[in-house]
Amino acid sequence: MEIFDYDNILLLPRKCCVESRSECDASVTLGSRSFRIPAVPANMKTVVDEAICTWLAQNGYFYVMHRFDLDNVQFVQDMHAKGCFASISLGVKQPDYATVDR
Repeated sequence: MEIFDYDNILLLPRKCCVESRSECDASVTLGSRSFRIPAVPANMKTVVDEAICTWLAQNGYFYVMHRFDLDNVQFVQDMHAKGCFASISLGVKQPDYATVDR
């Protein structure tokens, strides 16, 4: 496999094969859901919280609610009550599997 670094890449100013950014589709499909862009918010309290997750879900964006002293089961129930999908981050230990089962 050939490896590229900055010495191998040349960006030409104002060189583009599309007339407008509106022609581009950056959406991604995960399972049966499609999302507007393939981005995941950073794993930081100051970046993602329940209000932001709700907005992202309602507007077609993917998110992951990370485990910051959060009742994950309650979070999922609250998101479903709002008619939103829920996406959470869990570990791989037995208590995390129990959370998924609940």
